[in-house]
Amino acid sequence: MIGRTLNKRYKVEAELGSGAMGKVFKATDLETYELVAIKMMARHLMDDQVLVKRFVRESQALRRLDHPNIVGFVDAFIEDGVICLAMQYLSGGTLKDIIKAYPAGMPPGLFRRYSTAITSALAAAHQAGIIHRDLKPSNILLNLDKELYLADFGLARFNENSSLTSSQSALGTLLYMPPEAFIDQKNQDHRGDLWSLGVILFEMVTGRLPFGERGAGGYQIIAAVLNHPLPELRDLRPDAPENWVQIIARCLAKDPEARYPSAEAILIDLKSEAFRTYQTGQLRPLVHLMQTELNTETIPLREQATELTNPTLLPGNRRTTQAFAADLAEAPTRYDTSRTTAPLNRQRTLNMMVFGGTFAWLGMITLLFGSFYIAYNTSLEAAEREVDSPVLILLASVGATLFALGALLELPEQRGLARWLMITLVSGAAVVWTSLLAAILTFHFLLGVLGVVLVLALTAAYFGVKF
Repeated sequence: MIGRTLNKRYKVEAELGSGAMGKVFKATDLETYELVAIKMMARHLMDDQVLVKRFVRESQALRRLDHPNIVGFVDAFIEDGVICLAMQYLSGGTLKDIIKAYPAGMPPGLFRRYSTAITSALAAAHQAGIIHRDLKPSNILLNLDKELYLADFGLARFNENSSLTSSQSALGTLLYMPPEAFIDQKNQDHRGDLWSLGVILFEMVTGRLPFGERGAGGYQIIAAVLNHPLPELRDLRPDAPENWVQIIARCLAKDPEARYPSAEAILIDLKSEAFRTYQTGQLRPLVHLMQTELNTETIPLREQATELTNPTLLPGNRRTTQAFAADLAEAPTRYDTSRTTAPLNRQRTLNMMVFGGTFAWLGMITLLFGSFYIAYNTSLEAAEREVDSPVLILLASVGATLFALGALLELPEQRGLARWLMITLVSGAAVVWTSLLAAILTFHFLLGVLGVVLVLALTAAYFGVKF
């Protein structure tokens, strides 16, 4: 399979994972030269109509969803009689890897970032009339910047009459399934996803599961979910803020009627201001929870999802891909997790932005003043006017230093192209200083003008990166 071109477009580069449902390959899109992940169903399963419909439904779900925290749909096609699904390619591991890295629970900033991202993605799916039904950390993928993407919609339900829904076999992973799934699966609605979200949030905060343990028998897990009370979160994580405790407890109410009415309601509470309680018992000032973009219009949740008719594999809008490896529904997948232990990006801090911006502004003002003064003085003959070189050198040095320091302070807050532009600005400050210094020492008018032009270019580039 390696080196083969699928659908006359995707050149297979490597196998990413395999399982009972099929295999996942990394491939290059020969039209865009971007990496994609191609999930290929096992050939011997093509006669199983239930599994085929499940595979098709995943492509339908991804095609309908467009959200920054949901894995992107690229293409769907049939190759040699086998169904294939091309998706956004992510290679940063899964949320399960991140949870393992914090056995005592995630730091508050990381929890806020990830909890709002997951909930935002789930809200978008529900608004589109899609119930995930298999929400768990291994189905939440990461890119190399450790940004989250909800994936694996193979068990998603679109309407109340779905043949997949009416199957009497329990779908999903037991540890994350709601109590009603073990009692009356036919009547399970979007609030089952809210329970699964609560289990994930509990695990993110404490490092352990609220009901049952990994490796336990199925009956033990079901008994725990149905009968055991929710453990006291503060006993496991004393510094957890009260609003987190309340949010998770409401998500994990055994009665669906007692849970949140929607994922949007959870998102509102996660984004609300709250006091952060530490182990010292002291209350710290209010902290704004990190805002996660929700690129969908806020509309009432559809109690009954829109019915899809005649599910077929049709080409959809292709989205730009990033790096990704998806695991297979109901099957273990082999991952290269060597990169998942890399330090996570630092959270944005107000001090860095304030100090960085202040230094950059002071540097630009000083550079502008000094460079115009230099250009004015170097335009005169040295014999006719004495130039105060030490003062001008000081102005150029202080301005360039302040600007470079400001840009360096803001560098950790930038990503992608903006990060490289900020690095270029730091280097540019040194070039400006060199030009101005040469103009001062040689009384060269053109060098002075060049310094002015470079300062203006730096200023424009800085504001381009900022805004």
